[in-house]
Amino acid sequence: MAKDRVSFLRLSTQFENVGDALINRGLVQNILTHSSLVVDVSSAPSEFVEEVLAGTDKSKVHVVQKGGYAALAKAALAKRAAGKECYFFLLPAGYTGEKNRKAAANYAAITTLMRALRMAGVKLVHLGPSYGALGRRYASLLRSRVRHLDMHLVRDEQSRKLLQSLDVRCDGIVPDMSFSFEHTFVPREVASDIAFSFRTDRNSDADQARTRLLIENVLGQRPESTSIRLVAQVRRDAAFMQQLARELSDTRRAPVAYLEPRTISSTFEAYEGVGEVFSNRLHALLMAAHVGAAPVAYVEPKADAKIVGMFQDLGLDRNLVTEHDSVIASEFSTLDSLSISRRRDLICEAFKRVYR
Repeated sequence: MAKDRVSFLRLSTQFENVGDALINRGLVQNILTHSSLVVDVSSAPSEFVEEVLAGTDKSKVHVVQKGGYAALAKAALAKRAAGKECYFFLLPAGYTGEKNRKAAANYAAITTLMRALRMAGVKLVHLGPSYGALGRRYASLLRSRVRHLDMHLVRDEQSRKLLQSLDVRCDGIVPDMSFSFEHTFVPREVASDIAFSFRTDRNSDADQARTRLLIENVLGQRPESTSIRLVAQVRRDAAFMQQLARELSDTRRAPVAYLEPRTISSTFEAYEGVGEVFSNRLHALLMAAHVGAAPVAYVEPKADAKIVGMFQDLGLDRNLVTEHDSVIASEFSTLDSLSISRRRDLICEAFKRVYR
């Protein structure tokens, strides 16, 4: 039956973000367990595509270099007319804010394409998105789109509750696609390094001030000999993280390293041997957790709703820190391998539901 299945996906996301490459690789690998894949990469840089498709069975993947959603939908309709069992996937990203008129028109046009696909018997699937505060127009658009989905699973309970309050259909929860990935590493007997990885693109001056205050607070409660890593796994974070590395190098005796990983494997390696990672980047926290570090989320509860929701689902509430916390705990929880494995199994079960 699998040879008669074809799935479709368009890569359109934050291409500079290693975390986005990770969750899309997880999505692709799970799809290929059950189906061949047609993937549109017309807007994606080649290095991002290489990361997403690394390690896959290329004989089951057809890469489309030009076209966009319309061409991909046309290809799906053709395969469906030929008797294939077809699945059209949306990306497992984070969605928040409001749509302006132009963006709303584009969103509605894609929904119209999806309606045509559904009428032709193509199954529409959205696994692993998260939702923050949505504007009225965006919520209405989403409500209309979800009516056409065969399956809509979000990645945290907070997103599910938000959709319920907006009268948007949700079929359940599936763990973040990053839990699909297995990174083999040798644990250090003592993981005492500390890592920081921060975004400051929402309110630059205020964000930078809060980040400096956090780092001062944290390092003030750690031994002077603690080695420090500043990690920029998203390109636009690099300038500030480099600046922090220079500042800390001038004031600390212990080693201070600046790391700018650009691949999934090198990002995991950047966190190996780290005891704690402080970040407001969700996948910096989750990737560090995969290699044994305690992930500590420095959040603004409204702006970072997707992180708060994820950590609550993971039982890591005590690892959520805000600027109002004057004392940073010296012992934070980690994710054990059993918990990670259980989430990997839940993802596999979700895909079995899609392809049953």
